[in-house]
Amino acid sequence: KIVEIPDYFILQGTQTSDENVLPTDSNAVPFSFAFDDAHFIRTLKNEYGVAGRLVRFSGAGQPTCNGMATLKTANPKVVRVILDAFSPSDQIQPLINALLNQVPKGVGEGVCVHHRDGQDWHDHCGRWGAIDDGVYRGNCLTVPGQSFIESLKARALNKPGRWVYYCGDHEIPNQLLAATTEIGVDNEHVLTTASSRQNIMADSENNIQAMITERQSDLTQKNGALINLRGARDFWALVDFYVCKTMPRFVGNSVSSFSAIQIALRDGNSAYWYNSQSIPVSEFWQVYQIPIVYTYTERSASSGKNLLKASIESVRTQMPDNKIHMLYNGKADTVFRTWLKERHVILHEHDPSWQDSIERMRLNGNPEVSHLFLHAGNYFGTWQRIDIPLFLETEYALLLDADTIIQKPFTLADFGLDLTRSIAMSSELYMEDRKPSNAGVTLMNIPYLRHTHADFMDHILQHVDKSFDHPSPSDQGAYLTFYSETVR
Repeated sequence: KIVEIPDYFILQGTQTSDENVLPTDSNAVPFSFAFDDAHFIRTLKNEYGVAGRLVRFSGAGQPTCNGMATLKTANPKVVRVILDAFSPSDQIQPLINALLNQVPKGVGEGVCVHHRDGQDWHDHCGRWGAIDDGVYRGNCLTVPGQSFIESLKARALNKPGRWVYYCGDHEIPNQLLAATTEIGVDNEHVLTTASSRQNIMADSENNIQAMITERQSDLTQKNGALINLRGARDFWALVDFYVCKTMPRFVGNSVSSFSAIQIALRDGNSAYWYNSQSIPVSEFWQVYQIPIVYTYTERSASSGKNLLKASIESVRTQMPDNKIHMLYNGKADTVFRTWLKERHVILHEHDPSWQDSIERMRLNGNPEVSHLFLHAGNYFGTWQRIDIPLFLETEYALLLDADTIIQKPFTLADFGLDLTRSIAMSSELYMEDRKPSNAGVTLMNIPYLRHTHADFMDHILQHVDKSFDHPSPSDQGAYLTFYSETVR
């Protein structure tokens, strides 16, 4: 088999006309200028035994390609391998390195923020949202009632000492720059600094401008037509993309293809989207993991550990590469901890300060309402979930109780497009029951739960000596009363 690869990279793909989306000598460069073509073709051969061939074609002879339908039935593992096969060329990599050399503190605490807020994006969202086909399109811009900087603070700027590499439609927003002088509750700066490609390139002391001039001249000579790299929207999007890929954390807009690919490459780890809810391309691109999270305390009854093992094994059987997290309390059971690590479970040490208050709540509880009141370890274990948003760096996570068995693979797309902005729980007894009542399977919007965590804790501690105003006991009652207006 031979895979034909269009030998083009379009520099100005604004998609306003056919002229912009079809290659010409003046608006496109060879595939090999943008990407490492040898690496890409080698990956096809080594991974799948398929030969790759670069081909050029005219606008009149454009081959037909039903790409979206093909992606919908594609093997997700193959899609991920192909995504990784795109790596920057020798022409692009020096520009990426030059930009990275200018960032303030290296990439260790860096956050790439991809922000779509230009007029063209607002126009696009208006047109896209107005399509009357019954498909949910309510998350093109921002979370309602939340400013851009508030959204970032609930996401990757949730800890001090981080800095931002900003990719946007305009200069770095003033509200983001203002965060560099803001002091948080821990007396540290909310944001160390914010920089962008435009800011870095404006510095005459680096050699980036000279590198651009050299590449522009070479391309113009080879193509026989003037190539303007400085004003090439998608050329710089490509450079920004690979700078962002080196950053340990990412915040973007999930409706944007730039952000959607970044999120896919991170496999549910340290990737957020400030507009929240769905990733539209996930409907036909089944590559978006949703991290699974458990809680465990060594004070639990031994039967609980056996159930937990069975649940984890079911996840690994159905979704071997999916991220699994666990808030773990205790240090004595080294055998079990080793077992978890062998199955690539990410352990988060959990020794919360509120344990004594929860034990007092248990002693005040009625065992006839819930058997959990009979066992201190089991009762504490049910409450561990309230701290999940303090540990995970992701937009969504799925909490599973130990008695949950996964029978078939799933991705973020299986939860629909109109995703919860807070929490969504399963029913207690019947699948047809749409009423949230069982916290044992809970879809969590991590940024929102992190943003409300302090107030939620106050709500819980106010009920140590009295029950929650809900039929569900303990942690379920706490969730269903505090998040009553947003829970699904």
